[in-house]
Amino acid sequence: MAQKSEKKQEKKNTGNGRKYLAVIGIVVVFIAVAGGLVYGLGRTQPTSFSTFKQNFDSAPRVAIYATGYNGTQLGSTIGCATAVIESIVGSSTYHRNSSTIDLYVMNSTACTFENGIGGQISNYSFNSIGNCLSASQHEPSIFINYSETNITRITPTTLHISGNEQFLELCGVASEIT
Repeated sequence: MAQKSEKKQEKKNTGNGRKYLAVIGIVVVFIAVAGGLVYGLGRTQPTSFSTFKQNFDSAPRVAIYATGYNGTQLGSTIGCATAVIESIVGSSTYHRNSSTIDLYVMNSTACTFENGIGGQISNYSFNSIGNCLSASQHEPSIFINYSETNITRITPTTLHISGNEQFLELCGVASEIT
């Protein structure tokens, strides 16, 4: 009888130990997730346009992304991207050689891109959207997206412009980027 009660107590202690380990495991996972979120948010915190522009101007290479899901949307985003590129290349103060500008045109399924648009676009390639977006991790980028809502979001290395056809036709960033 004493052996039964010892085994019962041992099982109870083992069960409590597992509960404590489970609680400790949950706390560790929670801390890791929270830390990852804080780190990730710190890298993408909104910032001033001047901070983005300074990073953009000083980078050896930059990327311009134009995204739309039909002809009208792509026409609007590509038109704004073209205006931005012309403004950057044509600026006497902040001139950038077009060969240091990478252009990415994306729809819902694929990405067409040209690394260094220096001159007539003829050396373009096709790739997955994920592969094209990965370039934005290594160079300051401007994202021009079609959206029914006009929004601008700025981080130290990205400028996200989303808007409808009229907003993108005005393309205010083209005059501000120089």
